[in-house]
Amino acid sequence: MLAVTAVVFAFISGCGSDGTLVTDDAGAVCSSDPDCDSGLFCTGLVRCAPGAPLADARGCVAPPNGACREGQTCVELSRLCLTDCSVTEDADGDGVLAIECGGGDCDDADPARFPGNVEVCDTLDHDEDCDPRTFGFRDQDRDGSPDQLCCNRATEVDGEDACGRDCDDNAPGTNPNTSEVCDGVDNDCDGSMDENVVRLLYPDLDDDGAGDSASPPIMGCADAPDLVSNADDCDDGNSGRNPGAPEVCDGVDNDCDETVDEGVSITLYPDADNDGHGELGAAGVRSCPGAAGFAATATDCDDDDPATRVGAPEICDAADNDCDENVDEGAVDVPWYVDSDGDTFGDATLPTVLSCVPVAGRVARDGDCVDSNAVIFFGATELCDRLDNNCSSGGGVESDEDGDLDGHAALGAACSGGPLPKDDCNDAIATMYGGAPEACDRVDNDCSSGGGVEPNEDFDVDGHAALDAACSGGPLPKDDCVDTLAITHPGTNEQIGSASCRDRV
Repeated sequence: MLAVTAVVFAFISGCGSDGTLVTDDAGAVCSSDPDCDSGLFCTGLVRCAPGAPLADARGCVAPPNGACREGQTCVELSRLCLTDCSVTEDADGDGVLAIECGGGDCDDADPARFPGNVEVCDTLDHDEDCDPRTFGFRDQDRDGSPDQLCCNRATEVDGEDACGRDCDDNAPGTNPNTSEVCDGVDNDCDGSMDENVVRLLYPDLDDDGAGDSASPPIMGCADAPDLVSNADDCDDGNSGRNPGAPEVCDGVDNDCDETVDEGVSITLYPDADNDGHGELGAAGVRSCPGAAGFAATATDCDDDDPATRVGAPEICDAADNDCDENVDEGAVDVPWYVDSDGDTFGDATLPTVLSCVPVAGRVARDGDCVDSNAVIFFGATELCDRLDNNCSSGGGVESDEDGDLDGHAALGAACSGGPLPKDDCNDAIATMYGGAPEACDRVDNDCSSGGGVEPNEDFDVDGHAALDAACSGGPLPKDDCVDTLAITHPGTNEQIGSASCRDRV
């Protein structure tokens, strides 16, 4: 048998033509085993052990018999230890004969490697049973996938690595059979994190489902708060403006199509006498239905006289009431109505006087549902005053103009002018209207953004408003020194590594 003796020198640089080791003793003292590695198989595993009895000048210690056992010959080219069957048939003493002696031991220099031995999960890629297709099974998280640290070699069998594939055997939700979710973890163990689940998202601060078209996109999870996958919102501070919002007649592009009031505005004509008929021959303008001082038709030949228009009854007043260019034709006695408030509309509930000529204190048309108020009559301009000015419901209160009785008409109320400002963004809450005091309650009380939530008053939603929040009063105490941490506010339990607002005062 050719025995491979260990050569203990300062530095192993190779081997000569006769197989002996060539060394260089000028190296520095080793600090770890790789510093002593010659790269030669037959040398065996050289350890870094400065101070050991057999250590060389660099502190390296080679095994006395090299990589092989007694009764074996080392073949450097093949990196094999061949058993000399005339000396022994089981050099490693594991009870299984070497292959060259007719047995099945694939590595007769390793007593822990022979056919039938139990595979062990290790990080050294050690093959215990002489079968590279098997490896020790370990599944600590019980998810059915073996730990990727369990491996023999980087050998592929039937297209599969002969190793486990669970990249985190302590997390049952992480294994090759799991779908990737957006959580900053490689859930499916493919070497990539959040692939196909992270996408370009845009801020949606008004929570209307449309992202801010003026903001740059960011990468994030699909279910991230205040972020959406589209950039369709032309005004991300107003939840009433987005591509899905209905267009209303308010001079604003509600549906973000770059057109204002399309499909809701109509052509209107000046109606100076407020008789519901616009001036004949006047140019029309596009405006909202019900605009004060305008009518939908241009059929009034005298827009200063409410008794004159196309279709009006001809009365004995020396005027062309019906605009047919004839005066008093076929006129007969007509009823004249009491007009107590002087708005030229009479009260049909009181007795009338029949006459072909005007009667003092009376008018020739009725339609006044409240004859004690000059701003209430049929066809009158609907004012923001909680009154039924145009008698559409027979007079009385128009509660829809100011439903919460806060003295402010709703933004969408069908009225204009009048004593009530039309600036209430939420007509169901009396503390919300244009110019209202901004309370610390996460609500847009002063309608500065069209109502909705004011997150800057309590950004971390811990029930405490920020010290510098633009609000006062309300249910939230204004004492949060760090409004981005819900665990930091007066009264919270002190935690290690954190600071309460008490410490920051």
